[in-house]
Amino acid sequence: MNEAVPLERLSARSRAQRLLLGTLFCLSVADGILTRFIISNGLGREGNFWLSDLAASDALIGIKMLGTVLAIYLLWRLHYIRPKIVMATTVSFVGWYTLVVFWNIIVIVIGSK
Repeated sequence: MNEAVPLERLSARSRAQRLLLGTLFCLSVADGILTRFIISNGLGREGNFWLSDLAASDALIGIKMLGTVLAIYLLWRLHYIRPKIVMATTVSFVGWYTLVVFWNIIVIVIGSK
């Protein structure tokens, strides 16, 4: 079953988790801002079909922030129960959003030429 995680290890994991969750929030907001810029300048379109209808509106950033805050809240609550799984999940999300933000930057640089 579940083994108790020593408090000092959980504390270090909590700091790392907070840093990753903050990074996830920043990357998600950056993705929204860059996507809005790309769409408004005709350089591309939203790849997420759930958000494609909102991509041209100002609601995109708000929806992305709300969804990200909800995901961060759930990950933060769950990291006390399953710290390793939640850490791996958060690292995966941060990695994905890092790639998405870099892709958006590449689209802007290439499309601006």
